[in-house]
Amino acid sequence: MKQSIVTARAAFGGAVTGWICAVFGLVVALGLGGVLSWSGGTKTLVGSLFGVIGCLLGGFRAGLLERSAPLSNGAAAGALTAVALAMVGVVQDPSRVGGVLFGIFIGASFGTFGAMVSNISARRPR
Repeated sequence: MKQSIVTARAAFGGAVTGWICAVFGLVVALGLGGVLSWSGGTKTLVGSLFGVIGCLLGGFRAGLLERSAPLSNGAAAGALTAVALAMVGVVQDPSRVGGVLFGIFIGASFGTFGAMVSNISARRPR
C-alpha cells in the first residue's frame, strides 16, 4: 500500500480555512475602507495581512488533518490559498501575472510554517 505525501483531504481542508480567512480580510478591508475612508494602500495592507494569516491557518489545519506528513500538506494548503489570492490580484491588474509564482511560493512558505506549529503542538505532552 503506497501512501501519498500530499492528501487531497488535508490540502483542500487547509485551503478552505485559508480562503475563509482571506475572504473575511477582503470584506473587512472593503467594508471598513468604505466607512473609514481608507486609502487604497491601507485596504491592500489589511487584505494582505489577512491573506498571510489565512496561509498560516491553512497550513496549521492541514498539518492537523494529516499527521503523517504535516509539512507537505501545509505547503500545499498555503499554495492553494495563495493561488486564489493571486487570481484576485490578476483580475484587478493583468500585468501582475508575473508575481503569481512569487505569491504561491510565499503562501507555501507560510503554510509550511503553520504546519510546523501544528506538528509541534501535536507532540506536546498533555
